[in-house]
Amino acid sequence: MAKEDRSRVKEGAGAAPELIDPLWLLKMVGIVIGLALVCGYLTMAGLFWQGAWQLVLHPVRNTAQLQIPGIKTEEIRFAADEAGRPQLQGWWLSSSPVSAYAVLYLRGGESSLAINDEDKRNLLRLHAAGLGVFAFDYRGYGDSAILKPSEEHMQQDAAAAFDFLTQQRGFLPDHVLLFGTGIGASLAATSSLIHTSVAGLILDQPDTTLLRRVQEDGRARVLPVSLLFRDRFEVAAPLHRSLPPKLLITTEATQGNAQTANDKATHAAFDTAASPKNIVIMMPGAGLQAQKDEALRRFLDTYVPSARSSPLLR
Repeated sequence: MAKEDRSRVKEGAGAAPELIDPLWLLKMVGIVIGLALVCGYLTMAGLFWQGAWQLVLHPVRNTAQLQIPGIKTEEIRFAADEAGRPQLQGWWLSSSPVSAYAVLYLRGGESSLAINDEDKRNLLRLHAAGLGVFAFDYRGYGDSAILKPSEEHMQQDAAAAFDFLTQQRGFLPDHVLLFGTGIGASLAATSSLIHTSVAGLILDQPDTTLLRRVQEDGRARVLPVSLLFRDRFEVAAPLHRSLPPKLLITTEATQGNAQTANDKATHAAFDTAASPKNIVIMMPGAGLQAQKDEALRRFLDTYVPSARSSPLLR
């Protein structure tokens, strides 16, 4: 080896090792932490997107039978899948004498039909008006098929129930009334856009502030709820284009009432609804059920008088 080469080797061996720039190291650590935060946030958003329905829908699974004292109920399994298995469980309450009019009852998103007392009071009221009544549990509720409930699935179930009434029970579309309560009001209003000739649309205490309530939930405040929340159950938009006669039953919006925000939103939605329309604002208290009876009686007498063959509400 030449003298010059040996000198270079000695110089290289004694040189200090090259060190990592501390600023570069801090940048890399910052990038890793940032990516971890982004991934965590996206994961949280994805979980919310998948499970947000649980904030507004609270199904109960059971095999209970609908029982209303003094009324004969006929259990019906319908809406068969491709394998011929019925997907929905419902009950038919026949009027006496038999009426040419029927009500499709679209319930809210709590518990299940057979164990919900408010549902039973509504069914009794409609039956007492001399109407045939068809009520059912959405998939995911009661003993209907096991499925994660969603607005899309519940709208499909409402369509299947309407088809059952008109195609299998033989009721003419213009002899069917749609009755929706809670989130069922949205399903009823949307159905009235599809079945434009129905005899009437009755909305009982519509739930019109779902999005707002979810946005105010502490578990969702850091998320873009308006982008991720899918099950809106809109009421105002379908009401604006709905053609049948409409009855809205709601309560007085008073200071201190827990439903004030919802009541005000409901009134605003009905203000833009297409005519003909009627609104009944009830005063909370012991006479609430009697006020509902009177509201239904007046609506039927005005728009479908031939539907009321029973004097029980008079």
